[in-house]
Amino acid sequence: MNYLKSISFLLAFLFSIEAFALEFFFSHSQFMTPDKQHYVETYVSVPIASLTIRDGEDNKRSAAVDITITFSKDGEVVKFDKYRLNSPELTDTSSLNFNLLDVKRFPLDVGDYELEVSYADTNEAEAYGKFTENLHIADFREGVVLSEVTLLESMKTSQEENQFSKNGLELIPYVFPYYDEAFSTLRFYFETYNTDFLKDSVHLVTYYVSKSGREQAIGQKKGFKKQKGQSINMILGEFDVSDLNSGNYDLVIEVRDTDNELIAQSMKFFQLNIKKEAASSLEELEKQEVDLNRSFLAGLDAEKALYYCKALEPIAADDRQAQFIRNLTNKPNEEVQKRYLYNFWTATAPQDPEKGFLDYMKVVDHVEEAYSTSIKHGFETDRGWTYLKYGRPNQVQAYANFDPGALPYEIWQYYVIQNGQTNVQFVFYSPQYSTNDYELLHSDARGEINDPRWKMRLYDKTNDDHFDLDQTEPTKRQGSRVGDF
Repeated sequence: MNYLKSISFLLAFLFSIEAFALEFFFSHSQFMTPDKQHYVETYVSVPIASLTIRDGEDNKRSAAVDITITFSKDGEVVKFDKYRLNSPELTDTSSLNFNLLDVKRFPLDVGDYELEVSYADTNEAEAYGKFTENLHIADFREGVVLSEVTLLESMKTSQEENQFSKNGLELIPYVFPYYDEAFSTLRFYFETYNTDFLKDSVHLVTYYVSKSGREQAIGQKKGFKKQKGQSINMILGEFDVSDLNSGNYDLVIEVRDTDNELIAQSMKFFQLNIKKEAASSLEELEKQEVDLNRSFLAGLDAEKALYYCKALEPIAADDRQAQFIRNLTNKPNEEVQKRYLYNFWTATAPQDPEKGFLDYMKVVDHVEEAYSTSIKHGFETDRGWTYLKYGRPNQVQAYANFDPGALPYEIWQYYVIQNGQTNVQFVFYSPQYSTNDYELLHSDARGEINDPRWKMRLYDKTNDDHFDLDQTEPTKRQGSRVGDF
């Protein structure tokens, strides 16, 4: 049984309002060496954007996570490794869009063990976690046996020796068995053992993608390789999964003899979450066969249906969908708006549309409380809109009354946003001093307002009316934070 644990579940929406936490992903697979020694490979993946970055010399920055992996038997430690997984040196935050990866190998005898994994952000005492699992090391020495399957991010031949190299290959693990639309290929590696004892000199190894629990190949998602019988065979394979619907799947591996008799079988679970487009016409909504009274929207009244429909616009996929939402909410129509909410979340979070809707409701309500004004809902303000569209900022610098000469302003920083941009800033300000409706003044996010003279705008009431039109920096004044930007 392959184990996977994450303190911060990968499927969590980008607009989650939970505390910014260390994400840690772990899995393992069992294999056997040519001299019939069993061992376990452990795989670790840590998104560097979830770690605390430490400033070093020469403007170089780094992050690290401390990891301890322990195997115990009958209460006694049998194998363990305690180490620090370091990031490369980072010259700026534009590099915060990758994961720290590691592979370890532990020789273990056949038997039952307790596996314990603990981890902690080296630079943040409050970011840590631990979990345990009961682990059984099966006996691979007798009969035809399949190893556990390792999912891969990439694979290539390589003569370089490192933690990712194995039998002349460089295998980069894909630790979490979850694929969204950013991934189109399922890659995998496994081994067969003891096929040299088969009566025939060759045998067939087949592998296919099946809906979870059905053991039936989907369309052309099936491959095979003829193998000569020997103590160990290595198999690499891949499938294009971009055309499959969201759902739970199994990668099924089978060894069959020349009479097509099944000799050994193994399965690897994985999940696809491919977002579909929400309805963009009333005709599409009307074609839906859904009983809303039995859905997760049953208790929603007309006022809330309209409110949550309007609040979808910040996360609309494109301008066309945003316009459709505006048209849909111009006139009250409880039935149609509920149908759209159901359709939107079924398309956006197909694995659990109710959870997607409820999670987003919480964030919309949080935005309403934090940013609403007497005439605007929270999602209608620039800060509320940005919060919903890009998620909770990683850092907020608020200067309401602490920057002499400047209008009240806030700077929001995102380490990474959905389009892959890193180190993105949003600058909001209050032209009227006393209002909670801060306007977006400047951002370096693609597609947002970009004003190279935004600092001048903040200080325009303290600078001369006849400043140089090409000037982008306001005049430095005593106590001003302008030089800190």
